Amino acid sequence: MRLTKLIVVILAICSALCMAPQTLKAQSTLNNDAVIKLVKAGLSEDLIISTINSQPGTYDTSTDGLIALKSAGISDKVVNAIISRNSAHETTVQDSKKVQEPEFKGIIAFLDPSGAFVPLERQTPKFAMKTKAMGWGGMKQSNTYSGSKSPVRFKEGQDIRFVVRYPNVYMPGIEPRPDILFTLNVLKTSSDAREIVTMKLGAGLAFASAKSTVLDETQRKMNFSKYGEVSILMSPEKPLEPGEYMMKCGGSFEDFLFGIDPK
Repeated sequence: MRLTKLIVVILAICSALCMAPQTLKAQSTLNNDAVIKLVKAGLSEDLIISTINSQPGTYDTSTDGLIALKSAGISDKVVNAIISRNSAHETTVQDSKKVQEPEFKGIIAFLDPSGAFVPLERQTPKFAMKTKAMGWGGMKQSNTYSGSKSPVRFKEGQDIRFVVRYPNVYMPGIEPRPDILFTLNVLKTSSDAREIVTMKLGAGLAFASAKSTVLDETQRKMNFSKYGEVSILMSPEKPLEPGEYMMKCGGSFEDFLFGIDPK
């Protein structure tokens, strides 16, 4: 008699285990109904929880959905596993919708159409100052960059967008102004260098009669918008003419360079 009962129990367990793969095969993505079927098939609580954690699933964890699970005899441990798995799935979906942001702060990169970051040329500018007659004849102050052309090239009329993660150059709680932190200027070129004149002083009393500053003349306006959580998307307000360009990030010792080629 005991042997007969033992055989019946063994057959019941084998039947349940055989039904589980068929259920999972038919239901590639688990849901509330699939879990109820696994419970009714006699699978252990631990095996069901392991299945929930390892298989993709879309569960109804609303008030009605949870009540239906309890009414079907689903244990609290299994219900908790369903809730945890559903929360993890929702978090993964939200994360997949987030844009990728630069890893390092203050490094300007070109954003290509695929969303990848393309590095720009980076140089530390060399400061130069020329005076005439010990300053009485005037003075010119400039930054220079080696090489007449940047190796990073874009085509005239190309949609150019840049991304940068905000640098630590502002006070916490104060909204930084991107039009102050980031600037775009066109450069003058020679056979072996690129230059931007930052100040000119006219003839007369040394350093007392500033004729003009030329940064405004070379600056190109940009549009700014938020990109992700802590980054800024930048693009020229107007199409850039062919030439050599420099982007500056406030707080950085390096400048970021590129060139525009004619169509």
